[in-house]
Amino acid sequence: MENRKYLVIIGDIVQSRKITNRAVFQEHFEKQFKLMTLFDDNEIISPFMVTIGDEFQGVLSGAKHLFQTINEIEYGLNLGLVYEHSREALEDAKKSYRLRYGIGIGTISTKVNKNAAIGMDGPAFYHARESIERAKKENLKFYFKSGMPGDEAINIMLRWLGYESRKWGWQKFQIIKLKKDGWTQKQIAESIGISQPAVSKTLKATPVALSIKTEQIIEKQMEAILNKRKSVNYSMVAEPEHTYSPKS
Repeated sequence: MENRKYLVIIGDIVQSRKITNRAVFQEHFEKQFKLMTLFDDNEIISPFMVTIGDEFQGVLSGAKHLFQTINEIEYGLNLGLVYEHSREALEDAKKSYRLRYGIGIGTISTKVNKNAAIGMDGPAFYHARESIERAKKENLKFYFKSGMPGDEAINIMLRWLGYESRKWGWQKFQIIKLKKDGWTQKQIAESIGISQPAVSKTLKATPVALSIKTEQIIEKQMEAILNKRKSVNYSMVAEPEHTYSPKS
């Protein structure tokens, strides 16, 4: 068993039994997983795939793009919902289908499968499995385990992120995701069909700025665990950049 650590994500679709056209939905979801492997710097070392029931899992080599990866998965979920609902009804539909994630960091005791995230074993998978079960039990969007002292602080931040993101409708989620992807406010406004001031107002909202900063801190902390570096300074969370003003 090599000493290198990996990040494993096990995801689960909440209330998936409400999905009526499961075949079309799952096909679209799996296409999204394949598309994600084409992105530059995606850190996906074992591609995501649907495993047991409505669970899916993947293996990442790092955490620098953890939330970009999660956002792409959720973007694919919402596009899948379009097949079952009109775009006008998507806001209500999104409330019915949510995702939760168990995130684990550790070593992998078997050979890493670079074709699909199956047939592997080891602490990284044990930690991710414990995390997804904890997320289910406590109705959390995220739970994390690495067995390191920093786990509790990371889970406090993840808990807040989960509660905050549950308040976001499809439009707000799109605005934030597309901005993270490098789109200008003008491009986002034209794509969604709203005014540029509306985009700007969303991006300048303090919870949005704080959530982005918190994601960055979590990614840095997980990177430190993966690379056995000293923890980042959590005081950064207490002093968010309230003046966050993305360029248009």
